[in-house]
Amino acid sequence: MSSFKRFCMFLFGLSGLVCFVVLALPQYGIAVDQIAIALAIPWVFVTFQVCLGITVCGLILFFFGALFASRSHRSVVISSVGDDEIQVTRNAIKAQAVHIIERDGSMVAKNVTVHAKRQGHICVFARVQPSRPVNVVEAGERLHEDLERGLADVCGDKVESVGLEFIDAASQEDLTDHVEPLQASTEPLHEAAPEAESATGRAASSAQGSSDDITVAIGRSSSSLGAAAEDKQAKPATDAGEEA
Repeated sequence: MSSFKRFCMFLFGLSGLVCFVVLALPQYGIAVDQIAIALAIPWVFVTFQVCLGITVCGLILFFFGALFASRSHRSVVISSVGDDEIQVTRNAIKAQAVHIIERDGSMVAKNVTVHAKRQGHICVFARVQPSRPVNVVEAGERLHEDLERGLADVCGDKVESVGLEFIDAASQEDLTDHVEPLQASTEPLHEAAPEAESATGRAASSAQGSSDDITVAIGRSSSSLGAAAEDKQAKPATDAGEEA
């Protein structure tokens, strides 16, 4: 919506609200004296007359616009063969445009609008949001050419204009600035890798040394257990010899 149209709608709404307050409230006995005193002031009365005129003009424009506005057609005639017609719907044109925009995965079609008359004159407008930072100038020209070729496959030579609007798009320089800090942040990781490997080697060697100590300790305990068993066997034999 253009700024002028938005201003006209705001002015029409404000004027209608003023006229409603001045004309409707006294009918219900609300603020009758205050409204009468205000209208007795010349500039207030003139302002009310202006608001009333704006409201009446706006209502007349809306009335005739509803009567004589061009009807939006669901389908468009793109070709004729004898007495037969070949038509394509606006939804098909919109789907084709969305497919062309999103087929490589780098952009998303946020909104696609198709304006068309019964006998052609197709105008397509698309709001596009890149999924990653891109060069808007190069990407816009390439996408515009792709849309013209792709829509020509569906609509023939009936396409009059193709408009594009990029949302939250960034330039290639922003992408480079975004990548450089990422590379700088990965450099400390590469520098820390040799230190981590040396620490891992030291931990493995210490673990191996501790396992050797445990093995030796187990061997000694086994030999001591064997010696204790031999002493126990020898002691009963000695006692038996003494008794004999």
